[in-house]
Amino acid sequence: MPGGRILLSPKAQGETCFTSSAFDFISCLQQGETIATFSVGATVYSGTDPNPSLILSGSPTLVNGTQVRQLTTGGVNGVTYELDCTVTTSLGQTLIQTGLLSVYTTPVSVSTLGFPFGIGAFGVSSF
Repeated sequence: MPGGRILLSPKAQGETCFTSSAFDFISCLQQGETIATFSVGATVYSGTDPNPSLILSGSPTLVNGTQVRQLTTGGVNGVTYELDCTVTTSLGQTLIQTGLLSVYTTPVSVSTLGFPFGIGAFGVSSF
């Protein structure tokens, strides 16, 4: 909903992927109204990243005429980003939806994998 905030599924720092949910404006459009322009920007909601816009990869895409999707990449471990999607419509509306996207890293540990003798016992030093 415009003016609202959605919680996006977290992404791993090494992933390049689309946001888990699209910014969906269908409930805000009048019959026959279309999205004319759209953009996505990124800022830091919590944590520290001196270049938050680098989490955005390329330009957003319009899906089904009512939804905006954004490819994301990288990011800083532990940072939550605020992605602001702004659209203008054929009837002159300016609508904004915000999504929160957290980035994490998941180190592989021997105890997580359940190897009783460590992974070195199998001739593998790391994954």
